[in-house]
This record gives sequence, structure tokens and C-alpha cells, in this order.
Amino acid sequence: MKKHILTALSLTALLPLCAQDIESLFYNVPEGLIVQIEPNRRRDMIDMIKAGRTATFPNKLGGVSTMTQFNNTYIKIEVSKNSAIEFKLLPVAVSKDSIGYIIGVSRTVCAPACDSDIYFYSTDWKRLNTEKYFTEPRIDNYFVNSSAVNISNISQYNEAKKSIPMEMISYSFSPDNNNLTSAMEYKSFTPNEISSIIEPYVETTTIVYTWSNGKYLIP
Repeated sequence: MKKHILTALSLTALLPLCAQDIESLFYNVPEGLIVQIEPNRRRDMIDMIKAGRTATFPNKLGGVSTMTQFNNTYIKIEVSKNSAIEFKLLPVAVSKDSIGYIIGVSRTVCAPACDSDIYFYSTDWKRLNTEKYFTEPRIDNYFVNSSAVNISNISQYNEAKKSIPMEMISYSFSPDNNNLTSAMEYKSFTPNEISSIIEPYVETTTIVYTWSNGKYLIP
């Protein structure tokens, strides 16, 4: 009996939101996620951006924070000059005939290279297991396949891959759909002489994840 009750409670957090959208959820974001922004400023930001005005307000750390994008499923806030946070409402199947939602959160700091942390929450702001919804890219996802590299350059190719720290990857949700883009901006944190060695082996600096069956996948 207790097991059935717990299961019901866990599903309740994912139940269809009816008319609810990211706006109503944003008002209840745990303060720890956006320490700089006082709870009463959140509604002010929404009101300003809805009115087509600049949604910039002083924050608790003495700087300013700006809501730069807003729609029914997406919010982006430039928390400071070098940091931002995004909230994205994502659909998940609750049952065969019912769709609920979870919230994706990306927190990015640039100094100057950008590095993001990504999290997922239920609609009552309970932290979910990130690995259930997202797998970090591997360095191989950005580089050309080793089979395309001349045998005489394999050593340089391997060194190029090792020179990029995987923690320096940024993640950004799309405001227009459920895609998630990861970016490896290696030129912003490697010297020019190193970048010139890396560049011939980089196939792409961005990877676009698609949201499929309640999980982010690399096509």
C-alpha cells in the first residue's frame, strides 16, 4: 500500500499542467537557483518583458540582472555580466494517454570560456536524476573520426583531443523548440598556437540534442 502511495505521489509531480506554463513555475523557483534575484523581482521581470520593455533590475549582489527571453516554455536571464540561467519546460509521458512536464535548467558562467551545468526538476521543483534525461557529449562527438586522419597525424590528433577539457562545454535550450545545443568554444580558452593545431581535426563546435521520448539524444 505504501509503495502505491509513493508511486502516485511521484507521478503527481509530472501530471499535465492544464493551463500552467513556465511563467507560473518561475515564480516558485527555489531561491538557491537564482540567489541574486529576489522572489518579488521575478513577477516584475515578467511584467516588464511582456510589456516590451527592458526587464533589468538591481540584484542582491550589487549588480544587475536582465530577463532577455521569455515565452510559454522558455525563460533566459542574464544574471550578471558573465553568467546566465535558462529554464525550459519539457514534455514527458506520464502514461500511454497522458503527457506531463519537467523543467530543464542550464546555468552558464563565462570567464571568458563558457561552462554550463544542466539540471532537471519536477514541476514542484524536486531535483531529478540528470542521467535519466541527458548524457554529456564525448570529445569524439566534436572531432572527425580517427579513420579520416592520416596515419602520420594520429599522434597530433590524439594530443589535440586531450588538450580540450570537457568541463568547458556550454549548454543552451532553444526558445523555439525542445532542442538543446552544446558548444565547445575551444578558441576562447586555448592559445592561438594550440587552436591552430586543434582546428583541422574539429568537425563541429556545436552539437544539437533532440528531445525524444523524454530524453535528450544526439542524432
